[in-house]
Formats: sequence, C-alpha cells, structure tokens
Amino acid sequence: NTTIKNFKDLEGKKIAVQIGTTSAEEARKIPGAVVREFNGVPETFMELKAGGVDAVVNDLPVNQYYLGQFEKKGDAFAKLATTELKNAEDYGIAVAKKNTELAGKVNKALETLKANGEYDKLYQKWFGKKQ
Repeated sequence: NTTIKNFKDLEGKKIAVQIGTTSAEEARKIPGAVVREFNGVPETFMELKAGGVDAVVNDLPVNQYYLGQFEKKGDAFAKLATTELKNAEDYGIAVAKKNTELAGKVNKALETLKANGEYDKLYQKWFGKKQ
C-alpha cells in the first residue's frame, strides 16, 4: 500500500493498536477510522499481515523493531509509512522506589552509554535508523 503516508491518510482506514496506549488514543481521533485494539504489539502485526487492518499505529522504536525482525526472516510484508509525531513521549525504566542504589546505577550506565556512543549503536542494532 503506497497510499498511506501520514495520519491524514488513515482517515476511514482500519487501524490496529495496542490496548491502553497513547497510540490507541491518537488513532481514535482519526476521522472515520475503525480502531481495533489488541493485547500486544505482535497481535497488531499479525492482524496487518492477515489483511484485517490497513495499518498499525504504535511507538516508532517498537514498529522499527518488529519490521526489522520480519525483514531478517525474509518476510517484509509491511513498511514504515510515517514517523510523524502525534504525541512524542520519552521512555522510562522503573525500579522500586526504595531501590535508589539500582536507580543510580541505571542512570549512570545510560549516561556512560550515551557519552561513549554505544547507546546509538544499540539503538541502530535493535530499532534501525534513529529518526
């Protein structure tokens, strides 16, 4: 399908989303869209592959990861149509509130990985090109 290039092109289309996500909230705002909610991301892509929906709306790194996995298996049945940000959010890592030592170690490790360029390499490996 080459007709879907942005959110406006999703008007009147069938869209798969993961239950309880901001992606689901944004998809429900698209005029005329039929939004189908699934428990997890794998199910959204299975529905796309089966032809039950026209698109999957989800977080960019998650979509990049799944599309990359299909590509590696020689099963590239879908493509990334847009990286348009409707509701940009940061990701977080949760640790028990009382475990301040672990939180400090996680934060320090992330700082180190970003400073030495390893973070970008890992991102590229698992999610593809950074947008």
